[in-house]
Order: sequence, then C-alpha cells, then structure tokens
Amino acid sequence: MKLQFTLLFLIAYFVLASCALNYSTDKNNETQKPFVVSAVTEYAVYRALIEEKYVHDKVQLIVIGSETVSRAFRKQDTSPVLPETLDSFESQNQHSQTIESTKLGLSVPCLLLGKEALQELFTDDDNQPHTLEDNWDRFYQAYPGAQGIMQLSRVGFDTEGSQALVYVGNMANALGGAGYHVLLVRNKDGAWSIHSLTMAWIS
Repeated sequence: MKLQFTLLFLIAYFVLASCALNYSTDKNNETQKPFVVSAVTEYAVYRALIEEKYVHDKVQLIVIGSETVSRAFRKQDTSPVLPETLDSFESQNQHSQTIESTKLGLSVPCLLLGKEALQELFTDDDNQPHTLEDNWDRFYQAYPGAQGIMQLSRVGFDTEGSQALVYVGNMANALGGAGYHVLLVRNKDGAWSIHSLTMAWIS
C-alpha cells in the first residue's frame, strides 16, 4: 500500500513538473517572438506623435497630406537612434504610401488632403498663386480649427520594437512651420511616447 502511494505521488510530481516546464517554455517563447512591423504598430506611432505634439485645446482638426513623404535623416554621433532603426527608416521610405485617417484613431477629427485639393486651395480660378497671406486665410476659412498642413514619413523600427523613427513636417502659416525627425520609445505596456526631436527645417 505504501509502495502504491509512493508511486502515485511520484507520478503526480513528474506530471506537475512537466506541466510547469512546458508553461515556462511557452512563456519564454512568447517573450522571444521577433517584433514584426505592421500597419497597427506604424499607426500607433503616428497617433502617439500627433496627440503628444500637435493636439491641444485650440486644435479642432488635424489636416495631413494623404501621401507619405521622404526626408533623409543625418545621424549624429551622439544620437540615440540605433543603426538598425535608421536602416529600417531608410528602407521603409523607399516608396510613399497612402495614409488612412480611420487607422489613426485620433481624439480630434482628421482630414487627408491630396495634392490636387491643396493646389485648389492655394491658387485662384486662373491657376495663379495668391499672396501667402491669402493662401492661409483661404485654408483656415475652409478648415477652421486646423493645426495647419502636416506631412508624415513612413516609420522605421529597431528589431525589438523598442524605438521608432519618423519624420513630421507642419506648416501653420507663411512663416510658421517646422520639420523634425522624431524618435519615439515604447514602454513595457506597449505605449509609444516622444523621446527626442531633431530639427530638419524651420521657417
């Protein structure tokens, strides 16, 4: 009887140990899964950038160019951007891509404008340019509460998905615009936030 009890105890022990080992292995496999760039992660970066930098009390509408743009990033020696992130950024921006406003999920309305729509706003009926002041008056009459006109690049990521690099440019008026290469980092909960900005241009 005592021998049977001992055998049953040993069997139960090894079964539980095997289950624990399998669970541990499964958890390790989960944490070791490679980071995969997808539309979900790219739009999560866009959303974090726009909300943190451009959405505030006075902004009621975000206006963005409908196609991504490319602008080269010159890495400095002191830059925290990883080489693999920069490689990904350059690779992603070999071709432009149409931005989808529904995937941005912003807290304010978002409108995408193509080149033709912008050209109509910034030229008169004879296809002649307005003055700069007229251009922007016309724009804000059409889109009150807008932050200006934004352009975004594709997003580059490191292999672990811990940092992201993206270019953003925004013109708010004739002499009020700036472009940046923005480095974002992802915390343990998966949320992105701005780490640093490198100015690309200013007007």
